[in-house]
Amino acid sequence: MTNIKKRHLPSNQSRFPMNWLRNTSYIILFTLLASSCDDSKKAEREAQELKEEERQLVLRRHKELEKERAEAQAQAQLKIEREKELAAKILAFELEQKQAEERKAAEKAAEFARLKEHSRREACRAFVGTEFDELNLPDDTSYTNVKVLDADAQGITIRHQHGARTIPYSKLPSKIQRACKYDPEAALLEFEENSKNITPPQNSARKPSSTPKKVASKPLPPETQSPKKKAVSPRGNLKVRVVSSSNGRKRLKVTAYSNVYAEVRSRTYATPFTIRSVPPNTKVEFHTYSDTSGRYNLQLLSTRGQQLDNESYLRKSGLKGARLD
Repeated sequence: MTNIKKRHLPSNQSRFPMNWLRNTSYIILFTLLASSCDDSKKAEREAQELKEEERQLVLRRHKELEKERAEAQAQAQLKIEREKELAAKILAFELEQKQAEERKAAEKAAEFARLKEHSRREACRAFVGTEFDELNLPDDTSYTNVKVLDADAQGITIRHQHGARTIPYSKLPSKIQRACKYDPEAALLEFEENSKNITPPQNSARKPSSTPKKVASKPLPPETQSPKKKAVSPRGNLKVRVVSSSNGRKRLKVTAYSNVYAEVRSRTYATPFTIRSVPPNTKVEFHTYSDTSGRYNLQLLSTRGQQLDNESYLRKSGLKGARLD
């Protein structure tokens, strides 16, 4: 067997190619590793940037949606407020129209009531002075030589052959009720007003009997005949006091007293009219009103037209009548 001798090279020469190759491979490997690391970092960075862009896009979209939602809510709220405002205006207009209609109806009713009351007073005033040879009532009561002294909402005051009497409309014939335009509501109102204002008299005169006395067929002897009554001198007292004032019109408290049948009459207007009748020896209190400028002129007259006392917005009469306690 042939022995082949190995050629022994120097150590530095034998190792050089191997070291160079190894170093080169290391360099290439390191370069590849570094390149791969850079690529991975770059890919990771790009992925993060893409993710951040997507997040920003989502945020922008979310903000846009929030803004659109807020605008839609604002528009809806504005629409609701406008609808409420419109509904309130419509309701206010309807309420104003209703109030105007009610006010107009109330004014018409007040004007109708005023005209009705004026017509009733005129009818009563026109009926005063009417005379009857004989007045027959539904309850079979009869009066002769009757003259109407006064007429108001409750009834009439008459003078007949045997005295005087106040008769309510409920006891009068329907013909007289129609002539005086009898109104039960007006009668009730006047009755309530009188019940509040009239003070019961301390010494009321005896009412004349409505039943005619029988006249004796033969005259009594002179010594048994009753003496003639002395004629009563009509006297009266009128007191007017202003209790309140509104829009220039004054509310007056009137107190009247007379020892004969009398009436309180107003002469403020062109046509005088009777306000209240005053029975004899009875203090009567009631309220009335002046005209729109605050003027008033009240007179206390007897049934024969004699002036017993008067007061006006300028001065008192100064007449000395009956004492008013």
